Amino acid sequence: MDKNRPYFKIVQSIIQEGQETGEFKKGQTPDRITDLVTRNVRGSLYDWCLHNDGEYDLVEETLDVMKLILFGLKNS
Repeated sequence: MDKNRPYFKIVQSIIQEGQETGEFKKGQTPDRITDLVTRNVRGSLYDWCLHNDGEYDLVEETLDVMKLILFGLKNS
């Protein structure tokens, strides 16, 4: 949960760069989007653990969800 960990910093820098280049919308701060993205990843992992020792493909599921999130962030 420490936002100074490299994981959070990497996600945040990707989001910030995407906003600066116009690839991502600027409606939310990079901090807020980082919170949402990392929370979603944690939620996916938690849900996967709860479903009978991972009855579905965690990588595939996470990629699907991340595509939806990124599509929502994408600048038209």
